[in-house]
Order: sequence, then C-alpha cells, then structure tokens
Amino acid sequence: MNPLPSDWTLNIAIWAVVWSAIFGWQLVTVRSARLPTFATVIRLARRWWLTRYGLVLFWGWLGWHLFVRTNY
Repeated sequence: MNPLPSDWTLNIAIWAVVWSAIFGWQLVTVRSARLPTFATVIRLARRWWLTRYGLVLFWGWLGWHLFVRTNY
C-alpha cells in the first residue's frame, strides 16, 4: 500500500495556496497598522507555555509528515 499520492499536482497546488495566503496576509498587514503581521501572531502565541509547546508539537508533526517517507 502506497500512502503517497502518485500525482504531485494536488500537493503543489495546496502548498501554493498556503504560501500565497501567508504572503497575502503579510502584504495586507504591512500596509495596515491595525492588523498584526504573521510574525507578531507567532510571537504572541509563543508568549504562553501551552501554545509554545503546541507550536513545537505542530512543527514536529508537520516535519514528520512532510519529510519521512514510509513504504509498507
């Protein structure tokens, strides 16, 4: 059983949407002083220990699922 998709078009499309959303958010927030930037939101989330560990767990989970290839 191969858990990886055979067509990478969907994966590339999803990553393009994610990076476009982050880039668009940065463009909008740089022009508006009322909205927080992406870095400000991450910095705010790292202020408390629970969200800090949540970010570390999410980062580890994401890295595991993106870079570890398993063949059964």
